[in-house]
Amino acid sequence: MRYRLVASLFVLTVLVTACNLPGSENISEEDAVRFAQETLQAQLAAENQQQAQDQAAPPADQAPADQPPAGDTTPPTETPIPATPTITLTPTSAVPMVSVTTATNCRNGPGIPYDIVGSLSPGQNGNIAAQSSVNNYVLIQNPAGGPNCWLWLQHATITGDISGLPVVTPPPSPTPTFTPTPTIDWSGAWNHSDDGGGPYTMNITVTGNSLSGAFTAGNNFTISGTISADGMSVSGTITDTTLATSGPFTWFIVPGSNNNQFNGNGDIGAGSFGWCGWRNGAAMPVPCANP
Repeated sequence: MRYRLVASLFVLTVLVTACNLPGSENISEEDAVRFAQETLQAQLAAENQQQAQDQAAPPADQAPADQPPAGDTTPPTETPIPATPTITLTPTSAVPMVSVTTATNCRNGPGIPYDIVGSLSPGQNGNIAAQSSVNNYVLIQNPAGGPNCWLWLQHATITGDISGLPVVTPPPSPTPTFTPTPTIDWSGAWNHSDDGGGPYTMNITVTGNSLSGAFTAGNNFTISGTISADGMSVSGTITDTTLATSGPFTWFIVPGSNNNQFNGNGDIGAGSFGWCGWRNGAAMPVPCANP
């Protein structure tokens, strides 16, 4: 560029000088100067344009830089991947258990007609295997081993949730074979007590294998029941005729009492109670309740 500028100045000098040469009367000095200036400016403009183009073009051995897509001037942002949360396993709940405050028989069905196949004593825990379709019973793993058995809940406490256990229907009740006259005569007058109350007097009448009676213990009560085939137990209904409420009861002859003692339980809506009786000079049975 410097050499071109020098050349332009040389041309300007020549033109100015030419104005003073002979035969140049038609070109004034002012016109020659103006022409030289315009020529110099044109050369300078062309020189600047060429320089700008040279600066804009990348070197021949350098590839053009990567360009973002048209209309996108924001560089992409990476989204961090959240850490996988730690899964805390909740331990499964313990097997529901049952304990008793009084030794309780465990039978192959819910109730007296079924055979006793085991028992649960105070201080023992039984594993509950299923619920029973019969109220006040659960099916437990037999403490004595063997098949599961039905446990009466009258004196029992359940620990744990049994709502998720299956509900089992017991097998058909054994069909007892009754004799016209039981081997044990339940008829006559009995002293009796409910959990230590009394004693009260109750008169019982027996017809075949049916038993009935009445007594007063604050309120008036009646009973009606069925004697087992061997005469050793009675199951039936006790009714409070004063309050018009009723519930089940069971009695069992106490072994070795010469048929003069029974123990059992009853329930007329206010909760179960032990119920026992004695006669012919025998003493009150201990315990009074029998599960």
